[in-house]
Amino acid sequence: MTLRGMPLASTSTEGYCFDSATGVTTAGLLTEAVKPSSVQVDTSYDAIVIGAGFCGLVAARDLSLKCKKVLLLEARDRIGGRTWAVRAHDHVYELGGTWIHWLQPHVWSEITRYNLTGAIKESNGMTKESVISYPNDTADDFVVQDPEETDKRLLPLIAKFVDCDGEGGRSLFPNPYRPLDSIHVWRKWDLSLRERTEQIDMTPKDREFLLLFFNINCMVLPAVGGYLNFMRLFSLSNYDYNCFMAQSGKYKFADGTSHLASCILSEFRGTVLLDEPVKSVVTTADKVKVETRGGKVFDAAQIICTIPLHCLSDVRFDPALPEAFSSLRHPNQGGKVHVRVQETMQDWFGMGSEKASVVAAMTESMNPQGGTHLVTFAMSDGIIAQHHLRENPRAYLELLQKDVLPTDFKATPTHMVWHDWARDEFAKGAWASYGAGVLSDSLGSIMQNTKVSPRVVMANADWANGWVGYIDGAIEMGRKYAHEISSRLEESYLSKL
Repeated sequence: MTLRGMPLASTSTEGYCFDSATGVTTAGLLTEAVKPSSVQVDTSYDAIVIGAGFCGLVAARDLSLKCKKVLLLEARDRIGGRTWAVRAHDHVYELGGTWIHWLQPHVWSEITRYNLTGAIKESNGMTKESVISYPNDTADDFVVQDPEETDKRLLPLIAKFVDCDGEGGRSLFPNPYRPLDSIHVWRKWDLSLRERTEQIDMTPKDREFLLLFFNINCMVLPAVGGYLNFMRLFSLSNYDYNCFMAQSGKYKFADGTSHLASCILSEFRGTVLLDEPVKSVVTTADKVKVETRGGKVFDAAQIICTIPLHCLSDVRFDPALPEAFSSLRHPNQGGKVHVRVQETMQDWFGMGSEKASVVAAMTESMNPQGGTHLVTFAMSDGIIAQHHLRENPRAYLELLQKDVLPTDFKATPTHMVWHDWARDEFAKGAWASYGAGVLSDSLGSIMQNTKVSPRVVMANADWANGWVGYIDGAIEMGRKYAHEISSRLEESYLSKL
């Protein structure tokens, strides 16, 4: 890959930073994820990979290292897709996918490959030294207690919640990476989170307490979030709730996820074009033609399409994709917002009620110059869905104080950093967190029909077999279909001998 020289970090057109002192919101943030396009670009390739998120990066790298001529097309001015980090105020902010774990096999093998195992840090709010807060029974203030005290009440309720089969949920997904194999077992459990709790003998107060802990996982109301979506991830966490939470929110890259993305791209031996959204993918008798919105046309023997689920309808496919690709939607339109505060806060993880706009927040790290970095999460149908945060960021900061901060916690915001995923035309939502009734229907159909033609495959974390919606799921799909496409190309070559 012949690239023009560039500094380690450049400014993307994406991302926002609000300075509470000046009232100014800056659009476009500094990131390692901005990369230049290749200088030499041809029109014909063995394979074209559409999308340079982790799925596309891994697929393109693996194919190119097998001596295939590969074009990597990306709509944004940066790599990483829904996972990228920015630099502001001498701090690395993760604006999308963040947390990883050594029990997630695909991402951890990449971390090992690039010798990054020593570059992992903990989020402060997930340590044993932190305190936990949640709304009290009258919802007029918050209970603040040690994690051990919370676990005494929570873990027995979790045990009841997952034990739909008398085996702690183990019969639902006995092979977590082949979830559809056991559809005959789990089909009747394709319920919402709230529906599942209503099957269990518990007090109304315990029910609402339990459901608080799912707001952060699905970012939608418990009446919408899917029980099986959680149970799939729970099975991948060795049926241990604290292990699941550690995999979902404790360990992260000290230098940001964009550094891993850069490492993967550095091994790519092909052509990369950024700022080139795809307009159409047309399959003919002997190749596939890909046209960009800018009018560039390329062709290849094989295509790996890694476009997120909600954006597929913006591209014309001929022949058309199976109906499930256009009908399925996940409800997660929430978001993650970083807030820097003046005070040095104790390590903390806090939750709001399901009626709140801001449903969770935690101390991410301390600022060496003083103050604390918080990471906060907003519910799908709350303030993020109703307003552009950049138009009134102070409204979000007021809701943060109201929805999750206990009365005696002092937090004076100085900056706010975020990415508006719900209004991002190349994402149209946050990570895939599915509702009830889809795994046994349209999601299951997509998972079974990713090879949409002899020349086109669909690969994305949104329909991963394992960690659906996670970085690990993206890498899983990229590896899987790089191998598939490489095999197709080899078979085609051998058939011509």
